[in-house]
Amino acid sequence: MTGTLRFTGKEFFSDESDSALSEESLPFQTSIWQVLKRQVRLYTMGESSSLPKETVEELFASICFLIDLGAAPKGKEQPLQMKNTNAEELFERGKKRAEWEVRRGKRLWKTACMSAPKISNRSLFDTLQGIGAFWKQYDVRFFAHQIPCYIDYQLMNPVPESLSGICYLNEYLHCLLIENRFLLHFDVEQIERLLQVVEPDYQELLINLTEPVLVQALGLSILKKEPYVLDFLPQEQEQLQLYLQPLSKKEMRQVLSDAVLWLCRSLKIEGNDDRAYFLKAAQNALPRLSAACCAKELQNLFPHIT
Repeated sequence: MTGTLRFTGKEFFSDESDSALSEESLPFQTSIWQVLKRQVRLYTMGESSSLPKETVEELFASICFLIDLGAAPKGKEQPLQMKNTNAEELFERGKKRAEWEVRRGKRLWKTACMSAPKISNRSLFDTLQGIGAFWKQYDVRFFAHQIPCYIDYQLMNPVPESLSGICYLNEYLHCLLIENRFLLHFDVEQIERLLQVVEPDYQELLINLTEPVLVQALGLSILKKEPYVLDFLPQEQEQLQLYLQPLSKKEMRQVLSDAVLWLCRSLKIEGNDDRAYFLKAAQNALPRLSAACCAKELQNLFPHIT
């Protein structure tokens, strides 16, 4: 049997039949309990095998996380197969991978701090500061699945809830860097003028700084206008209304996708991850665009700011 593995914390699943799985997975699941027993001994420094149920559950969740990480393909590697796979081996492999991710995460965090927009926003500042404490508090050895820091700043596209531990944090930082790079294309004062119109209390509220800029730039890109200005003149609002009014939602979705690509070319954004991220954010904005267009209130979505 050579089915691809996926550990969920209770058992492995494969693309083979359940009956075949139950026979071959038993030794593996037994080895998982051996890993747990060892972790309990290490956690108590051999003084006791008795721990609160909640602590044992957290230790087990950490083991599951590291085994998942150890089984996951990296780069061009092939997924690991169930045959001849040992939980201890995957656990140790996952721990090394987590340690590597921590080193990568520190670099991402430092870059995120240096590239953060020079715009006052409490949640962004507090989040970056809080992540700074993560590196001292994160426990790869026993609680690798946890995220020991507060992350208040909202991204345009939330990180999948399926991620945890250092994997969640690194994906968050990766997305934050995409947003930071985007904002660097625009004048800070112009961004602040836009934010002041969209949300006057932007400095204190839990809002995303990038989304209003992206939406404004996309509106200008639909009209093939200069995106850097971040301003919609009244006649441009009317022009956009006339252009979008007869479109179906499917057609409007395509217009947004085309606008993202045009905007990326205009700003010389070449990264595939960046383009995919903005495409997703643009599609998330589709309901608001459609509603504003139907209500003939595009000026609320694409404001005149000067």
